[in-house]
Amino acid sequence: MSIQVSMQGNKATIILCEQFDHKVTHEFQESYNKALEQNGMEEMDVDFTKVAFLNSFALGLLLILRDKAEKLDVAINLVNSQGAVRRMLEIANFDKIFNMP
Repeated sequence: MSIQVSMQGNKATIILCEQFDHKVTHEFQESYNKALEQNGMEEMDVDFTKVAFLNSFALGLLLILRDKAEKLDVAINLVNSQGAVRRMLEIANFDKIFNMP
């Protein structure tokens, strides 16, 4: 389990690990808080490339991130989701409340 964060200019990218669930709560929160604290942050990509599993707890973490980001006027993009992970995000209507290219 290791979540990676990279920042380039006014954009951060959080690359999630294979299992996105309650076990990575602290690491995920630290990652996005670190990114949101950067001056001039305008956009954040949450990258699902490696994610093979997520549950409702993970969906809740994403909603908390969205609420914090909205207060700071930071756009959140859920990127590179596919297969069952993408279907779960769509069933939860996350494609309507997040940008999911």
